[in-house]
Amino acid sequence: MYDVIVIGSGIGGLTCADLLSKRGRSVLLLERSERLGGCCASYDLNGHKFDVGAIFILYKELYDRFFEMMGLTLDEYVQLDLLDPVYDMRFKDGSSVLLPMDPVETADVISEFAPGDREGWLEFCREMKTVWNAARVMVDKPFPPLERFGTPGHLLKMAASLKLMRAIPAILRVVTSTQDAVNRRFLRDRKALTILSFENLFAGIPADRINGIFAVMSYLSHEGYWYPRGGMGAIPGAMARIARENGTEIRMNTPVTRIVVENGRAVGVETGDGEVIRACVVLSNASAIPTYLDLVGREHLPARFARAIEKYTLSIPAPMVYFGLSEKPEEIRCHFTVMVPPPEQLNAYWDEYYARGLMPPMEDLPRGIVCPSITDPTLAPPGKFSLGLLTCGPYRLKYHNWDEYKPEFIEESASHIERTVIPGFREMVQDRDMRTPVDFERELLLPEGSIYGLEMSIPNLGPFRPSWRSPVISNLYLAGASTNPGGGVPLVMVSGINASACIVRDHGW
Repeated sequence: MYDVIVIGSGIGGLTCADLLSKRGRSVLLLERSERLGGCCASYDLNGHKFDVGAIFILYKELYDRFFEMMGLTLDEYVQLDLLDPVYDMRFKDGSSVLLPMDPVETADVISEFAPGDREGWLEFCREMKTVWNAARVMVDKPFPPLERFGTPGHLLKMAASLKLMRAIPAILRVVTSTQDAVNRRFLRDRKALTILSFENLFAGIPADRINGIFAVMSYLSHEGYWYPRGGMGAIPGAMARIARENGTEIRMNTPVTRIVVENGRAVGVETGDGEVIRACVVLSNASAIPTYLDLVGREHLPARFARAIEKYTLSIPAPMVYFGLSEKPEEIRCHFTVMVPPPEQLNAYWDEYYARGLMPPMEDLPRGIVCPSITDPTLAPPGKFSLGLLTCGPYRLKYHNWDEYKPEFIEESASHIERTVIPGFREMVQDRDMRTPVDFERELLLPEGSIYGLEMSIPNLGPFRPSWRSPVISNLYLAGASTNPGGGVPLVMVSGINASACIVRDHGW
């Protein structure tokens, strides 16, 4: 019998396993696939390495802090390279600009095509930095479960931060607007607005409807994006190594089919081969929806709670296409190339195409070319190059299903890259593959391929997401993209930290 069973090796599960094993608890981590990391993983295609899900690191300070909690330093386990420039922006008219990490240098770039927006950009960065500093306080002291949110003790804890108090005017300005309105308060030029109009995509809501707080996403690249040598899988690889060093047992290719519940308490799990393994605590790193509805089962849930779980809105899927190339294309200038339609066209995409299960012409899709081997040449065989295409698309296609559409979509992607960015691209392609929304659902138990778990909107963030401690099943805890505070690797790590703190507090460990 174990102290803790962790279901899944995503960042939330590994964070929790690391912290509990450091305290001397016996931990068993069960991973259904052959790959660590969930949506922060690496994938090999004939020697070409690609990222599955997350494509870079932001908020590096949180990783540093986690490793400090483990009594270690990040540099001992993972080497990170700063991405600068952060983006190669390709506009629909065929022009392009490289955006440096430094906001002032980016202002100089913007002034070349929109001189009237230079100061507006700098003012945008100043305001978003203020909002981001406040958001970091809320990550450091994250939202409690909803039942304790807004209590006098919680409010006093939050108010104790001067950064948060000073940021209140800026926060009020953004949360009472849409992201589109916030952007237009600072900038006027269509190209400049395009730069600010794509970071919200995977929140699953267009910029003219999503809350203005998400405007801060367009600033974060200028705080620093980082990339781990060896690919994004280096992060979970390091965390798994730490877990094993502290005695955690990790079993790969071991799916969990059921959380064993007795008298309202989680007492263990059943694996795909029928083995029942018992533990004092079960921590699920799977999405909250399949955790409750499939692994726990409706028969153990109050009907009202099951209905509430069903009603959560999912984040959008992110189809990813992978190409192994015979050489490095000279047109590729940095790690991430962004091709985004103008803001008004991007906003219209949601109603005209996405909500109707349609895929627009490739030129009208928001998309990014991700080139990990330009940052780390070891991610491709010698002399070759690894290139991926990241976009968004509905889980349910009106006229196709993804399994049948996959070869056609790969070919459309290759043709599009050849037409718009890299002449002769298809002749360079030696290997090709794709992860569709259906693949993400099958492989990672992500409902409808939702890489951020639940929609990253205000009604689905922080305390409005499922809690780390189950309110209906004793000794069941959750961590991951669908739990408080939200999706994305840093917030998932926070969920693992807080789930482990709940477990330690509840069990006196």
